[in-house]
Amino acid sequence: MVLPNTDYYGYDLDTYALGISFSACRNACLTDSRCKGFGYRLDGKGQCYPKSFLLNGFHMPNTPQIMHIKIPKELKRATDGFKQEVGKGGFGTVYNGVLDDERVVAVKRLDGILQGDAEFWAEVSVIGNINHRNLVKLWGFCADNEHKLLVYEYLENGSLNRLLFSSDGELGLEQRYNIALGTAKGLSYLHEECLEWVLHCDVKPQNILLDDHLEPKVADFGMSKLFKDIHGIRDIQGIGFSKARGTSGYMAPEWMMNLKINAKADVYSYGIVLLELLSGKSASILVSALAKEYNECNQLALCVTEKIREEGLEEVLDPRLLGELDKKKLERLMKVALLCVQDDRSARPAMSKVVELLLENDE
Repeated sequence: MVLPNTDYYGYDLDTYALGISFSACRNACLTDSRCKGFGYRLDGKGQCYPKSFLLNGFHMPNTPQIMHIKIPKELKRATDGFKQEVGKGGFGTVYNGVLDDERVVAVKRLDGILQGDAEFWAEVSVIGNINHRNLVKLWGFCADNEHKLLVYEYLENGSLNRLLFSSDGELGLEQRYNIALGTAKGLSYLHEECLEWVLHCDVKPQNILLDDHLEPKVADFGMSKLFKDIHGIRDIQGIGFSKARGTSGYMAPEWMMNLKINAKADVYSYGIVLLELLSGKSASILVSALAKEYNECNQLALCVTEKIREEGLEEVLDPRLLGELDKKKLERLMKVALLCVQDDRSARPAMSKVVELLLENDE
């Protein structure tokens, strides 16, 4: 992949050289497993800048340098057909899988982004330092006015949405439980453990990606909201937004009530994802079916509770799970899901508590 007038500040390898040809620079990068890409100056001086990481990317309109990011042709051909649209809201994001010698990456284009440059750079600098096994890793980025590019690791099994709701999807209870637990750990890290607390604001199956072992990684948090106001002061009461963020069906009630938003909004969305994991139905289908069945029920948690009370837990479950019932795990998942989708956000647990509840009796 070629990025003109671009550099990634720092991380130059010790094979940096002057007075060499472009082909020599290219070959030096291709034969060095540490090299993730290289910059080459087009000013006749033969300056070669191999990079060990693609962080701190920036556009240099007056500098004749081209950045080349390493993508083997055979692996590019294998992934050319992979395009996964991650939600219709936000920034019209599209992931395209490509691979370098050691890790797969996904190139995420943010064309037409409305976010200000100052906020973009502030958030990228924080997200670039976030490192958790259940969060998709940002490897690099580039920005040229309204055109912005983020480079993330690529997850082989795509989104949870694709596997969970497809007719040939093969997700057993143990796999779904581990997905629920890993997602909770990733969100707990964002909310409570990383240097700058982050609200995701769009937790849904499309933004939960799965690796080759079905380990979940929360994605698309690069444009989420830092849990601090514009003066850099952390406000435990929440954040004020000029407009609602998220996807219909997953948004907590407080978004519609003009309340300050805190981490409990992500908890609600996570609870909806748990109900989807248990039922095998998308949020919209699940809510629509329950609304028809219980006309007087206007709270999702109450509707599901009433359904279970009248007909039993099995009537709520995905039929694909009925052959491998582990009643304790199913009840635990349902208990957590119903706690998370309470209309009263003070009744919802923190994500760290969700992790504790899911790990109960596992030792």
